[in-house]
Amino acid sequence: MFMMTAAVCAATSVSSAALAVSDPLSFEKLERGYQWTGNTDSAKAALKQAIPPGTSFWTALDMLKAAGAQCVGDIHDPSVAHCTYSERITINDYHPADAVWEVCIRLQDGSATSLVLDREVDER
Repeated sequence: MFMMTAAVCAATSVSSAALAVSDPLSFEKLERGYQWTGNTDSAKAALKQAIPPGTSFWTALDMLKAAGAQCVGDIHDPSVAHCTYSERITINDYHPADAVWEVCIRLQDGSATSLVLDREVDER
């Protein structure tokens, strides 16, 4: 029984990895991946793959919005936009909190030149 379960899990993880490459960017999926691995490395890689440097700034914003984020310009710097995604989570099987993902995107010559991804937990 254990051997069969292990084989199914191994096959599932391989097929999930293959799907992740072709799936559109989704903050919900990024959060699920974070909950599994505990780090943002795979989320940063997925973001970089979905929106490589040089992508049209407006296309990048549209992709982030389609992934579930809300985007606003920076009042102090018109070449920067902030996109946020928030999801209600549970910490330690009991405490409610919000996982907040933020992408800071910089505009230069009509292109997205840099993307900075961060994840915070708001326990209020």
